[in-house]
Parts: sequence; C-alpha cells; structure tokens
Amino acid sequence: MVQSYLKITNDFFIDTSKQLDARSRAMAEKFLSIVHREYFQDIECRRSMIYYLCMARVNERENCELALRCIEIAQQCCRLGSYCRDNMENIDNYYKYILCKAMPTPALFDAV
Repeated sequence: MVQSYLKITNDFFIDTSKQLDARSRAMAEKFLSIVHREYFQDIECRRSMIYYLCMARVNERENCELALRCIEIAQQCCRLGSYCRDNMENIDNYYKYILCKAMPTPALFDAV
C-alpha cells in the first residue's frame, strides 16, 4: 500500500515525473513509522529493501542526503539476493536521479 502512495511499482520503478502530493507523502510516512516501530526488528531482507526505498522516496524532497543513504541500504539488501535484475536497475536509476538532485547546480555563466 505504501508503494502506491509513493508511485513505486512492484518492480521498483519510481515515477519521478510528478511531485508527490502532501497527503500521499503523509500517509506513507504514517505507515512507514508503524512498520518501523512494530515490525522492523523481524523484517525479512526483501521487505527491508522496500522499506528503505520508500523511506528514500519520502525524504527525497527535503533531505536528499538521507534519501541517498536509504537507497544505498536498499541497494545492499537487493544485492543480498532479494531482487531481480529489473529491480536493481530501477533502484540504481532512482539513486542516480536523487544523486543529480543532491548535487549543486552549476553557475549558468562563468565570470571571464
């Protein structure tokens, strides 16, 4: 359910063409906090990967550094065997997207 709020498909393609609306983001945060508080200790690797990918999406707008850290954890979980090739490619593409957002924008004009 959280994935649908965050526009994440079952193969982890993330639709970044539109910003998340505040309601969807808030609902996702609510459910993720419940998962973290009540279930996270015994969570399996694939669910952990999904959790961190969702956390990255929730944080991408206001905290790109945290989003990058969450995606890196999701990538590690993915490499531990909880993925298909398409899953990894989609997670890697999202990582690159966040990395580009986090980088400072170069000056349009250099002083000569």
